[in-house]
Amino acid sequence: TGVQTCALPISIAMTTYNGECYIQEQLDSIIAQRMANWELVICDDCSSDNTWLILQEYSQKDGRVKIFRNEKNLGFKRNFEKAISFCTGEYIALCDQDDVWSENHLSILLQNIGCHDLICANALYIDSSGNTTGLSVKRTGFYVSENKNEQFFQLFFQNYVQGCTCLFKKCLVEKIIPIPDEYQFHDWWIAVVAAMNGGAYYIDEKIVNYRIHSKSITNSNNRNCFSALKNKLKNSRAYYRDILNVHNYLNCIELDESQKMYKRKAEKIISCFSTWKQRFLCLHEYIQNWQLICFDSNSLKFPFYFAKKILLCC
Repeated sequence: TGVQTCALPISIAMTTYNGECYIQEQLDSIIAQRMANWELVICDDCSSDNTWLILQEYSQKDGRVKIFRNEKNLGFKRNFEKAISFCTGEYIALCDQDDVWSENHLSILLQNIGCHDLICANALYIDSSGNTTGLSVKRTGFYVSENKNEQFFQLFFQNYVQGCTCLFKKCLVEKIIPIPDEYQFHDWWIAVVAAMNGGAYYIDEKIVNYRIHSKSITNSNNRNCFSALKNKLKNSRAYYRDILNVHNYLNCIELDESQKMYKRKAEKIISCFSTWKQRFLCLHEYIQNWQLICFDSNSLKFPFYFAKKILLCC
């Protein structure tokens, strides 16, 4: 029992925007951490409700809470980028404004990160009133490979790192900032960079109550919107060209309602391919610009080869 201390301080990067409904419960859960040696860096994105007043109150009560207010609205990704850049700890944890942390959140992550550059864990879903749904974010059978090349492959098609459950080493910061425009979510990009350096690690501890409500950013952005198509898309150069041909044909004729529907679907698939192409262009540039010391010469060929293969498809 009692509060634990740590010789290597942790920074917690939190972003806020009109979060007055839930922010106090989250702040209280952070202050109640059994590990005491941390700083909480909060960037508020021009909230118009009482969020800033609440943050000022907590900052005055606890010197570990450091608050910053943006002059203009940056959006959640750029705001997280800014908060991360202000962190001084040797480890950085990400934090949403509307969740609730377990009291061992930080200590569990720190104890398990080991030689990896990033660690993430599981979370329990709660509703807007804080009632548990009985469901966890990661389902039975969820698997993260220990092989960094396989992690990279997994992360390209779908993000398995829940930002609010992750901790990463400060050495990643200079490599993840700026976050590329091609990645909609900051945690996805951080996970990709970690996989290509010291690797990511997953534990099944449920360390966060992850709140689902109507104003949640991630609730309004479905990151799996193309999941039904990804197996077809990832290796199908011919499929992509067929879709382009269909789309070009539909542009040349007068369309009935069913044909308009097919055209919309074709445009959606083409857009999906374009997004993946831009993402791999970004990764290819990253690989060329950074010396990835955790990859040997043979394993480094994998991301180059795969990036080239995807680019040829588009």
